[in-house]
Amino acid sequence: MASSTTISALLPTSQDRWRLGLIRTKLSPPKARQQVNRPALIQRLQAGLERRLTVLVAPAGFGKTTLLGEWYAGLRREGYTVAWLSLDQEDDDLTQFSAYLMAAIGHSCGDSTHSPFQQLNGDAWTSINAQFNELVNELAVTGKRLVVILDDADRLQSTGIREALFRLLRHAPENFHMVMAGRAEPIIPLSYFALRDQLVQLDIEQMRFDAAAASEFFAQATNIVLDAGQVQALVDATEGWVAGLQLASLTLCADEDPADLARRLPRTQRSIGAYLEENVLVRAPAHILDFLLKTSILERLSPDLCNAVTGAGNGAETLAWLVSQNMFIRPLSEGSEWYRYHALFSEYLRSRLARKGPAAVSALHRKASEWYAGEFLWPEAVRHALAAGDIARATSLVDECAMNQVEISEVRTVLGWVSRLPAEAYRDRLNLRLAQSWALALSLQIKDAKSAVQQIEADIGNGLLPENDALFTEVIAVKALIAGLSDESTNSLELGRSVYERKPPPGSWVDAIGLTTYVFGLSYGSRFEEVDLLRKSTGVMNDTDPLYSTVYRQSMFGLAYLVEGRLHDAARILEAVASKANERIGRYAAASVLPAGYLATIYYEWNEIGQVREIVQNRLETAIEACSLGPLAGFYISSARLAVISGDFDEAERLLHDAEAIAQARGWLRMEAACKSEAIRLCIRHGELPRAARVLLAVGLQHAGATKLALQELAIALRYGQRNSMARSIIDEGEVIKPLLEELHRDQTGFPYLERWYTGNLLNQFQPQNLGVEVAMPTGGGKVSEKIAASRLSAREIEILDHVARGLSNKEIARAIRVAPETVKWHLKNIYEKLNVTSRIQAVQSGLGFDLPRAAGSRVS
Repeated sequence: MASSTTISALLPTSQDRWRLGLIRTKLSPPKARQQVNRPALIQRLQAGLERRLTVLVAPAGFGKTTLLGEWYAGLRREGYTVAWLSLDQEDDDLTQFSAYLMAAIGHSCGDSTHSPFQQLNGDAWTSINAQFNELVNELAVTGKRLVVILDDADRLQSTGIREALFRLLRHAPENFHMVMAGRAEPIIPLSYFALRDQLVQLDIEQMRFDAAAASEFFAQATNIVLDAGQVQALVDATEGWVAGLQLASLTLCADEDPADLARRLPRTQRSIGAYLEENVLVRAPAHILDFLLKTSILERLSPDLCNAVTGAGNGAETLAWLVSQNMFIRPLSEGSEWYRYHALFSEYLRSRLARKGPAAVSALHRKASEWYAGEFLWPEAVRHALAAGDIARATSLVDECAMNQVEISEVRTVLGWVSRLPAEAYRDRLNLRLAQSWALALSLQIKDAKSAVQQIEADIGNGLLPENDALFTEVIAVKALIAGLSDESTNSLELGRSVYERKPPPGSWVDAIGLTTYVFGLSYGSRFEEVDLLRKSTGVMNDTDPLYSTVYRQSMFGLAYLVEGRLHDAARILEAVASKANERIGRYAAASVLPAGYLATIYYEWNEIGQVREIVQNRLETAIEACSLGPLAGFYISSARLAVISGDFDEAERLLHDAEAIAQARGWLRMEAACKSEAIRLCIRHGELPRAARVLLAVGLQHAGATKLALQELAIALRYGQRNSMARSIIDEGEVIKPLLEELHRDQTGFPYLERWYTGNLLNQFQPQNLGVEVAMPTGGGKVSEKIAASRLSAREIEILDHVARGLSNKEIARAIRVAPETVKWHLKNIYEKLNVTSRIQAVQSGLGFDLPRAAGSRVS
């Protein structure tokens, strides 16, 4: 087995061996063998701390990582908290990137257990936006300076990561700074930050070595003394390219004229492979060349991993020799057994290895996969199996650990893995298909979960899948969970009871979910005595119980007491489980948020308003991602009530409309009804009873033939609705309201306060393609929650809308963001549709609100 440095700190026990393995050496900069001081660039980076973002872009071999590593060390000496993350191609996955970034920020605190950043959790059910919210809030409260360095950031290309990073950078406080380095510009819209003077950029011209830097480099790298003219000749030949100078240092002999070498070097950048082959590797012993080629498939190297891949036992000695010869390899941190090849060197070796044929390359990837699996580093194991073209092995690996991943909340990881496998590869793997069904249900993809389970049942019925009592019980348990999450309490009761009566292994996942769904069904069936008996039989929660399934079970017992009206008993259970979850995985994790939604309802009833504020603060986004109907409704309604107490009735109404939209999308009628009821109560308290009833009154008058009075009543309601961006409470009345809207839209002379864009947007929702679609209307500023409509815009759309706000034409915007004018026009069309607006000024008001100040003298047309 490898040393402890090979295993993530997230794997301290045998139970945790299934957790998503993180390679800790990615959280520190590689150690440079030669360190050339570059004070001008360090000063430029230091000055950039006054802004939000620094971007460093240059081709491979220009010393980006070395420069940032030097700056990283200097910042830490000055007392900064600095997080480092070296990115791989596999990190272009929202779940994996989120886990690594949160780990990097936690790692940046070292042994400081009192640092607030140590509490940032990488809980897989907590969305990356919720984790970023937590980070932003901690930074704002503590005032502590945090610098995050993302090396090879151009490897991040996914839309989800782009949106999350853009959102973080827009909302982060002044004491946060991010550095993104790579061969190409990162995916976030840089113009947004450039226009606000929040961007510092360094490029290839700043990164080139001048004669002074090259002279210092040669003094460190060789024992040969070069005069100023010789150094300048080499700098001119390489155009300051650091990798070219390193090649020169490897081949420069004491008896060779540097001028002759300088004449050969200009060809290096055009054919680095040929140069390496003719001048560097030709001197390497055969066993070293064999080692280099076989290990080139690896992103990172350790002695044990290299031994496994090469089949030799000399990994440590060979790596040490390569380091001593400065063969484009560097240790990843001080005292670490992990190394990596220079990117250019690695690319050359892989291209040369490919000449041996795909079979040879596949065999090496297969060996790497086996080693990583033995170390419980599942993402790497699966990646190498797929690179080997060994779909069967990749499927077996996912099959082996998928259910364990589900049980520790890594549901997005499971869904990501399964998405990379061809469907036929796991069609006959019932365990893997069940794990996929669990993951879909727990991530609230209810429709897909139902479809997956139905297909499993069909394949079992057709004899395509094996059937036994244990697996049949698990199928029932998945269906019970789906019923519970769909708020089908009767089905949940029957299915949960069936699981309970089939007596799955005590303490197993199936046992816990079966009991949870059973209690849920009993609670809404008012069968509280049976709930009491079940609770007595399960005992109390302890530290050895699986966290997530235990939280679900205990929360359902708390819900049962809440429904029964035993608020003190409910609070006692929910507080205990919330406290345990907070202690083990942090306040913002899904397991901590679930009981908090119920507790918010209880605390509000007890008039403990301070407790309500504390328990819902900054947790709503996680609740949206991970909570079932009950706790999510508790969060939304409690947040709306807090807004009312603060006198912000508009914010309360926005929250309730958001909640209704979610409830409708998920088919949660009980939550939708609760939100409508709360909205009516809000209207009454706000003295708006006439307004609340006027839409219904208008409908009644229309039926009675009093069209003129109906129009007057509806116009008064629309006046309020227009001011507060309301839509659903009007169009939900259905086709009966449409004729009145059409009349007001045609002739508004008697109602000058109504704008045609508003009535037009409402009528547009009666088009067949829009029926049942969530409505987004232009709004003013929001205080607690982001506006639904504006939050739909992508980072590129926000960037374009920002240019519109500054008065740029389509052609000017196209030049600014380097796209065709037709592309800008297409984006604007999408923006209009998302925001339900018809003009550029409406789009700016709706999409940007008061968040983005316009420059003086700018125009909007």
